[in-house]
Amino acid sequence: MTENHKLKKFKFDEPQLQHFFEVLGKESNEKIQLFYLLSLTTGLRVNEILNLTYSDVDEKNSILSCITVKQRKVDIVINASLLEIIKKESELNPSDSYIFQSKKSNNVVNKPIKQLSRQAVNYAFKKAKDNTGISITPNKLRHMYATEFFKKISMQGSHVLHEKTLKKFK
Repeated sequence: MTENHKLKKFKFDEPQLQHFFEVLGKESNEKIQLFYLLSLTTGLRVNEILNLTYSDVDEKNSILSCITVKQRKVDIVINASLLEIIKKESELNPSDSYIFQSKKSNNVVNKPIKQLSRQAVNYAFKKAKDNTGISITPNKLRHMYATEFFKKISMQGSHVLHEKTLKKFK
């Protein structure tokens, strides 16, 4: 019974996810919506997403390269829609290095550029939660991705096992 309760806290239906996404855009900006989409579709951690640069995007192959918190390079295939949003952001912000570059760092003379802070992301998610009553966090999006990923893998694995088992008995 405890296990079902744990899974339930990371489960949101499609209308809830869409509503939260829309409010997130109204309350903050399109960059935070892009963060939401990357978190939901890649399973990356907050800092891994915030550290992404435009040079990490391979447009030709639709691959996003990321250095994980364990300092491992991971290549993630992203869908065409997400790639288009990243390309649009790059065109709108041609001088930015980071996909999630802080605009405050652009206005400070002789200071290195910085990414958006975790606090800014958490604040945007909290504002959306306050306005929707839906408690979605970047960490919950990561867990949702992992849950869906493992469901797909286990279904594929059982299908392969099932096919092998059937062939064995034919």
